[in-house]
Formats: sequence, structure tokens, C-alpha cells
Amino acid sequence: MLRYLMLIKFDIERTKLGRVPVGGLFTYDDKLWRILNKIDGESKALVTIVGSGCQPSFILASSIEVCYINEALEILEGTN
Repeated sequence: MLRYLMLIKFDIERTKLGRVPVGGLFTYDDKLWRILNKIDGESKALVTIVGSGCQPSFILASSIEVCYINEALEILEGTN
């Protein structure tokens, strides 16, 4: 089986989830996440894990610390 590997270097910012814009990508709990919507008046956000297939949505507190991905700096592709 041929496997493809991808190494991506990101410009990241350590911040609180509440500062990440809707649609923004961030890492938390060793996974890649995306904000679907913010919940007004609740200090929470509706988020989902980025992946294939149908992924469940979760509600996380805006106060948790995350790594917000500002942009991809370099992408290297290869086979293993």
C-alpha cells in the first residue's frame, strides 16, 4: 500500500478560542478543529474536528487555550 505524507509548516498564534474567527482552523487536544458558529451570550463556540466523512459537532468554552492557524507557510509532499 502506497502512503502519502504531508508536512505542513504553519504560522500559529496561541490564544483563547473566543478570539478565533468563525471558519477559523485551530489545534486543540492534538486534533485539527474548525469553528462552525459562535453562541451569542454563552461564551461558547460550535466546533467540529476536520476529517473525512461525517464528523460530530461539539460545544467548547471560549476560554480554552488553542493554537490558531493564521496561514500555511510551506507544504512538503512525499511518499512513504
